[in-house]
Amino acid sequence: MQRYHEAIEAGIISDWNVELIEGVITPVSPETPQHWYRGNKTAKYLESILGDRAEVRFNSPITLSETERNPDVAIVHPLDTAYEQRHPGPKDIYWLIEVAVSQPPRDLKTKKAVYAKAGIKEYWVIDLKKWELHVFRHPEGEHYTFEEIWDTETITPLEFPDIAIDVERLLSGRK
Repeated sequence: MQRYHEAIEAGIISDWNVELIEGVITPVSPETPQHWYRGNKTAKYLESILGDRAEVRFNSPITLSETERNPDVAIVHPLDTAYEQRHPGPKDIYWLIEVAVSQPPRDLKTKKAVYAKAGIKEYWVIDLKKWELHVFRHPEGEHYTFEEIWDTETITPLEFPDIAIDVERLLSGRK
């Protein structure tokens, strides 16, 4: 991880569109307009619901052991200036969301395993191909013990049992 940060600071990989996954520098696919739009709308929607109870980060880095990547949406503890010195880590993260437009298998396999291994309590994938919300909870090793698909109604995140999130709004990006 330190060598990766040194390469960024030295400008060696600053122009590359990459992320660090399990210690390997990996190219990142360019974002489609639909992918960016849905991620941005999801972040804004969650900000409106959560207020100052959490920080909702859009396409911003998180650090997990040997992984540093930019999930589409990260809902993290609001630690103010702590993030000036470091990116959020597993203990800071309430849950992560990825938007899948063209590569749902990558989000549903590779990223899911990385997040489970890091101990991320909850992970959602907005699958725009199938119009579904995949919900993964309770990590154990490289797997989640709870996996379910939502396509209607509302969902309540583990860390905020008093809020209801409109799944259709996540899938459609409307409002």
